Amino acid sequence: MNKSNVKLTLVAMLILAGCAAPIEEPEKTGFLSDYSNLEMVEQGNIGYFGDRIAEYDSFIIDPVVVLFRQDPEKQEFSDEEI
Repeated sequence: MNKSNVKLTLVAMLILAGCAAPIEEPEKTGFLSDYSNLEMVEQGNIGYFGDRIAEYDSFIIDPVVVLFRQDPEKQEFSDEEI
């Protein structure tokens, strides 16, 4: 393959790679599709108060995990506190 064919092939590949599918907007679920519906409750707390909140009889709270690194030479927390 000569240099002009290689260049032509590379240009064609770049053009084709640049043709991506259009980005679709995510489906609105009606609950919290974005953060624009959140309202300030008090300092540091925000909440969502939708029209359908009375329809819910339960909700799930995922377990909270706190990850941090502690310098082995200078431990700020004992193993018991952790």
